[in-house]
Amino acid sequence: MGRSDLTMTLQGLDKHLKIACDMPEFKRGDRWQDLDIMNWTVVDKFQKPIQTDSASCGLFMLNCMEYWTGDILSDNFTQKDMKEFRRKLAVILLETELNKLKGSPIYYRADNEENVSDNEENVSDSDVEFLEDRKRKRQDSHDGAEDKSPLRNPIMAADPQDLVDELCHHIMSINDATSLE
Repeated sequence: MGRSDLTMTLQGLDKHLKIACDMPEFKRGDRWQDLDIMNWTVVDKFQKPIQTDSASCGLFMLNCMEYWTGDILSDNFTQKDMKEFRRKLAVILLETELNKLKGSPIYYRADNEENVSDNEENVSDSDVEFLEDRKRKRQDSHDGAEDKSPLRNPIMAADPQDLVDELCHHIMSINDATSLE
């Protein structure tokens, strides 16, 4: 992060902290006497970037939050560690009690109705099918122009009737007669 990015980030943080301080329910506490962020001394803890790609900044941020003691990182991690952490994070998010899909029919295996987490150790990379990003044709164009609109990300229904309703809604949204046949 460059110095101009750092300055803008600190200015934004300072602005939002001042807004929070003005709220009646805000309790300052004893630990944070100096809330004037713009006067804090900036100490560079990293001499060189540890992230080498442009896609894992969020993963690095989560690792820094997890391992930061206030003075140092309690664990060292590199770009190579992000591949495994990405998988670990997916499992954490899937298994959290805040996961609204947990317990829904889509969360269970159809073959033996066992919970996905019960068979975690039996899952390998060969069990996963990676789909290529298929280009979609615009439905309002006959010249084969590519559809740039985002794919819909439907909320999975939690009970069988909701699943049937979602399926019917999806079928009714199909405008291509060949696909419907």
